[in-house]
Amino acid sequence: MEHVRSVELVGHGLHVRPITSILSVAKKYQARLQVCHGESTADGRSAVDMISLQAGPGSVLVFRAEGEDAVRLLDELESLVRRGFHAETSSVRE
Repeated sequence: MEHVRSVELVGHGLHVRPITSILSVAKKYQARLQVCHGESTADGRSAVDMISLQAGPGSVLVFRAEGEDAVRLLDELESLVRRGFHAETSSVRE
């Protein structure tokens, strides 16, 4: 079963540091992960794929995960983005 979460990037876009944080979370789980922006879809375990999404501030990312631990993966990714990729204050709007 596929699970989906959408989050808005506020304050900065999807660049090397946030992508590295996403990769660090993804490697802890077995679930298949895709990251989508607009009409583009990237492998959530590939930095090159994700950078090609060109998601700037205000972009909405859609995380799609499939597998036994997909919900836990999405929970952690959503929390990561909501914290501004480790910032102490929330920087994402629903």
